[in-house]
Amino acid sequence: MRIFLALCILYATLAVNRAQAGDPAPATLTIQGNVRQQYTVTAAELAAMPPETIEVGYKTKENLLFKARYTGVSVWTLLAKAGLKDDKGKYPGLRHVIEVRASDDYFIMMSMGELDPAFGNLSAIIAYAQDGKPLDAKEGLRLVIGTDRQINRFVRNVAILDVK
Repeated sequence: MRIFLALCILYATLAVNRAQAGDPAPATLTIQGNVRQQYTVTAAELAAMPPETIEVGYKTKENLLFKARYTGVSVWTLLAKAGLKDDKGKYPGLRHVIEVRASDDYFIMMSMGELDPAFGNLSAIIAYAQDGKPLDAKEGLRLVIGTDRQINRFVRNVAILDVK
């Protein structure tokens, strides 16, 4: 029992020291909600999946042009792997939205119809690299949408895709 308590105290101390050092936890993404198979992936596991690259360009607050090339995995691919619970009827995906939530609770909503290749075919990825380099650990995983001209839906530190 004493050993167990000592290990708990050691673990808590290491966790506090890690947080104080600003060393973020490894990026993970959970796909959950109205899906058949909830699952969690790490940035390394995403990098092992078939990649997609999106080139984006938008104006910053300072009216400067920002351009970058992001590499990641299609949101549609991640959702398809989880599958919908209620996949019966005509175009069941059109009845759902996806909440893309960051670790700081910032979130945006997207419709399944936007992402579905048969409808909107929106080019949206969960990026793990920018311009050929892994994203900074402080940035975590990032939602990138190829057609957006504003960065409002470019969610940093994406932690959850929640199908509703």
